[in-house]
Amino acid sequence: MSDEKLRDRLDSLRTGTPSYDDLEALWADCPPVRAGDVLGSWAGSDFGPGHPVHEMLATSGWHGKRFESTRPSSTTSSGSTTTPCSAS
Repeated sequence: MSDEKLRDRLDSLRTGTPSYDDLEALWADCPPVRAGDVLGSWAGSDFGPGHPVHEMLATSGWHGKRFESTRPSSTTSSGSTTTPCSAS
């Protein structure tokens, strides 16, 4: 699916209160990105009224994330995979 079509789907979901399944379908259609492609500051947003923390995000001045480095993944003793990163 093209970036433009994904953006259109995202924008249409922002006009209402999307279901969990709507969002999961959108994320499933997004291509993976390289870790290095997301370094830097990212302004975040939410899907508007209806989400329990919507008002808290605006009130707190929430901006998003800043990813400063990438490091290789490692496997824990329990077998789960972790990917440490520096995020603020």
